[in-house]
Amino acid sequence: METLKFLMTSTFYSPYHLRGDSGYCFKAGNEKDLEGKSRELIFHKNLVSDIQFKAQRRINENYNWDKITDRLEEIYEKVLKG
Repeated sequence: METLKFLMTSTFYSPYHLRGDSGYCFKAGNEKDLEGKSRELIFHKNLVSDIQFKAQRRINENYNWDKITDRLEEIYEKVLKG
């Protein structure tokens, strides 16, 4: 749950697991790209707010208990059917 809170309140950097426009990426191992993206976020606060809003919306749409339990039931059914 702490991860979800972080995603809703922070802009983070990761080259992995981001879809669409609800996160911000830099090229792995590229310090100049990280620096450039960091500066972009520091000087464009509206971009940060936009990313935070979209990340929160993505979390609310995809990571709620109804969807989680539906997915879990699907997994259990597959396991039981073999």
